[in-house]
Amino acid sequence: MSANHDYIWGIHPLCEQLRSQPQTVTEVLLLKEIKAEVLGRIKGLAARAGVRIRRVDRLPRALHGTRHQGVAARIKGFTTLTLAELTARLPQDPAPLIIAIDRVQDPGNMGAIIRSAAGAGVDGIIISRDQTAPLGGTVLKTSAGCAAKTAIAQVTNMAHALETIKEKGFWVHGAASDGAPLWQTDMRGPLCILLGNEHHGIRPLLRKKCDFMVSIPMAAGVESLNVNAAAAVLFFEAGRQRMVTK
Repeated sequence: MSANHDYIWGIHPLCEQLRSQPQTVTEVLLLKEIKAEVLGRIKGLAARAGVRIRRVDRLPRALHGTRHQGVAARIKGFTTLTLAELTARLPQDPAPLIIAIDRVQDPGNMGAIIRSAAGAGVDGIIISRDQTAPLGGTVLKTSAGCAAKTAIAQVTNMAHALETIKEKGFWVHGAASDGAPLWQTDMRGPLCILLGNEHHGIRPLLRKKCDFMVSIPMAAGVESLNVNAAAAVLFFEAGRQRMVTK
């Protein structure tokens, strides 16, 4: 396991971090004028976690321009897993659904993808370590706290990671505009959905590791969706197919 140092901000992400990974929070910072209701809620969670609270006149300069809602915390970073640790946690029945995110560089996109994955019941996430959005405060904020309670593995070699999960019985479906239509694709069984970079898509090396390429049919005149919007469609269609077969 490993962690990164950063700030998180916003009421919901902070509360979720205190619930899910309290060991990563080193200090809570609260503006003096925040509402008593918010203060009481955070104080209770911080007390249970054994985390110090400091009331301040202003938050650190690094948080200027963020929608912090008057609350922030210094964190060591939410915990990530090794690939072996992630696969060991996956359920066997029903068949697991995981996603692989390769070189998505915008933290807002990364957080939105993680939030959609959590909402769709994805069992785990594999994220490339290089040329990827840092797993810090912005990701936690845009994931609405879901990043703190989702099993996430970071890997240095995504191609090898895909080979490893295929050896464990997973099918790998890569998202690409030239793939087979989503509605005609069987997404049941042990499945990994691979997402590529916002601008360049899936790297050629990783396309070779995919068993199938899948696309979202678009109306005339519309080329594609943003990666986080496309991810949500893919995840929930996979979830729908699995529910239908129960």
